This record gives sequence, C-alpha cells and structure tokens, in this order.
Amino acid sequence: MIELRGKAVADAHKAILQEKVAAVGDSVITMAVLLVGEDHGAHMYATFMEKTAK
Repeated sequence: MIELRGKAVADAHKAILQEKVAAVGDSVITMAVLLVGEDHGAHMYATFMEKTAK
C-alpha cells in the first residue's frame, strides 16, 4: 500500500513557487479568475486561490 502525503507534497510545491516568485523581483504578477454563473463551489475555489496567492 502506498501512503500519500498530500500536505507534504503541497508544501513542497508551494515552497518552489515562492522561490520562483521571489526570483521575479519587482515585476508585477497578476492572476485573473473568470467566473461564469452562480456555482457556489466555483466561488469558494476562487476565494481559496486568492487567499493562497496572498
């Protein structure tokens, strides 16, 4: 049986991404989300992405 450690993998990917963003320097980085409709799950996901990006 293979044990998956999702939190550890996510933390590793987040650390790599933080290094890449820091390497960009003072350049402006933006993220855009286009929501179509009133799907509550999609709104929650967009909010989660916004919090993670900050």
